[in-house]
Amino acid sequence: MYLPFESGNLTEEVKTHVPDATKLLLGRKARKLGMLPAEYLRDLVCLDVHGSTYDELMTAHRRKVRAAMQGQLEAQDRPTQGPTLAPERTES
Repeated sequence: MYLPFESGNLTEEVKTHVPDATKLLLGRKARKLGMLPAEYLRDLVCLDVHGSTYDELMTAHRRKVRAAMQGQLEAQDRPTQGPTLAPERTES
């Protein structure tokens, strides 16, 4: 089942219970990656559900928004189409 990514506020909480050793190892893994355990867990959930990390999903979302904005700006910069001209006549 494909679930589209929703950018926006991170308001929903996901919880589970694990043994102490698992929590400690998770914290170590997260620190090795320069992350907090919560960031690491968020990436794991996003990878499983969406196939990409949270940062990758947000980067893709921002690129789409910028591309759409760029397209709108380019459309505004285009001059309105003038009258249709008749094709040139060539004398034979």
